[in-house]
Amino acid sequence: MRKLAMLALLIGALATLSAVAGASSARKQIPVSGTVWAVERFDGGPNTLAAFDASTGDVLGVVPVGRRPIGVTAPHGTGKVYTADERSNQMTVISKDDLSVVTHIPIGPLPHHIMASPNGKFVYVGEYGTNKVGVVDTSIDERVAEYTASANPGAKTHAVWITNDGKDVYATNEGSVQSDTGTLSSSTRRQVSGSGRSRPADDRARCSLRQTARRRTSRSATTTQSRSTTSQAKRRW
Repeated sequence: MRKLAMLALLIGALATLSAVAGASSARKQIPVSGTVWAVERFDGGPNTLAAFDASTGDVLGVVPVGRRPIGVTAPHGTGKVYTADERSNQMTVISKDDLSVVTHIPIGPLPHHIMASPNGKFVYVGEYGTNKVGVVDTSIDERVAEYTASANPGAKTHAVWITNDGKDVYATNEGSVQSDTGTLSSSTRRQVSGSGRSRPADDRARCSLRQTARRRTSRSATTTQSRSTTSQAKRRW
């Protein structure tokens, strides 16, 4: 009986190992496709956008962009890629087809992290040299709006995030100095009358801003996590 029990345990262990190995092999066989986009930024050195084959890692091409690019996004359905060129105060627009530069879009000071709306119609960028978010219409490749993201005029808007349904936009803001408390601001996009598409409202007079702040419990935490969202501001556009 003891031998039979040991044999049963051995068979069970081998079956488990086989199942794990099979699952691992299945994971490795999941097909990967598409393109990975990455920016390289150096003062006095390369400032480029590179395209990599996601399945092989091969470099598909490299194209020069503006100074110190820090953000990149490829809006759905546009056939274009956008980089935020921090020191050039611009976005560079690149064609996916041949990696040629389509145009440059002037943006507010020090454009940082960017994100496209789910439908690809707009690109949002944190303008780190200000307390604002810039909005680019990808159909005309122009900045069509700019919104104040923090009640602190000395704040630095660092990054943006759009919800999966495309209705809400969030922005993170540093204080005037890194030891200051940061803020998180959110906005609700609304339909522009007669346009047939959703976009931010242009009428700032209709905006209301409510902000609360919560100080960090320690100075060290404030210094090391100054870019986190420790206070909240909510506005509706």
